[in-house]
Amino acid sequence: MGKMNDEIFTQICEITSNTSKGIQVIMQDYDISVGTFWNFKESSPQRIEQYARAKNMQLLILAGEILSISDDKSGDVLDGDLGKTGNSAAVNRAKLQTDSRKWLLSKLAPKEYGDKIEVNANTVTTQVFKIGDTEIAM
Repeated sequence: MGKMNDEIFTQICEITSNTSKGIQVIMQDYDISVGTFWNFKESSPQRIEQYARAKNMQLLILAGEILSISDDKSGDVLDGDLGKTGNSAAVNRAKLQTDSRKWLLSKLAPKEYGDKIEVNANTVTTQVFKIGDTEIAM
């Protein structure tokens, strides 16, 4: 296993901020365990902040990929012996790619990309008590 240092940490943050690849994939090129990376990151408030900035940039990349995948029409139609036909496999793959990124964004940044929940604070609750034949509303 390789040794973690500030230079490698900065490189990993730079890669993270420029790709949608997960940390496990990025770490493979450095022969450093993910656990070693996390421990090194957590040992300094500056590193924690540096990595947080890189992850925020990565969220923007993921959001951009959703638009790119959704807008890409190449492969939607196949030319065959019988003419043009829809390519449902390509369309389904694009839908899966988009849905995967949407789910990931909703979990990594729920305030920005998660489902919006509206709370109506104008509800009135009334309790009704029944004593014998008499009902009392409170």
